[in-house]
Amino acid sequence: MRGYLPEGGWAHSASHGVDALLELIKCQESDTAVQLEVLAAIEGMLHNGKQIFSDEDDERIANIVDTMIEKGLLPQQEIADWKSGLTQCVDWPRSYVQMIARVNSKNFLRSLYFRRGQGSRGNVLASVILAAETKLNKFATGRY
Repeated sequence: MRGYLPEGGWAHSASHGVDALLELIKCQESDTAVQLEVLAAIEGMLHNGKQIFSDEDDERIANIVDTMIEKGLLPQQEIADWKSGLTQCVDWPRSYVQMIARVNSKNFLRSLYFRRGQGSRGNVLASVILAAETKLNKFATGRY
């Protein structure tokens, strides 16, 4: 995630990986299969089991999904189903790994919700984001 390298200084693989994925989805050659692989990679990053993202990684990751939505790269239902799937971690046994997945997913969904702006409220994707965030938010559900 983040580390200091003697020859080069600070390296932040999550940020650089996200930037590369953003460029990948914009390529004309990126078909539906590639878009779905990118969503799977994002889920893997969010559910990494080691680190809660800092340095606004949630905002960088939101760029990818926001671009997919804005450019219509995937059907809205595919994106909605993927967002809902991020909540699967709440059913995992309580552990540090589960908490990391929950917090990273919750922060990402919040970033995406606000990125989409006022115009997205009331639409299907905004409703899915809000429902998923509520499920991931242990304070909203009383599971703390």
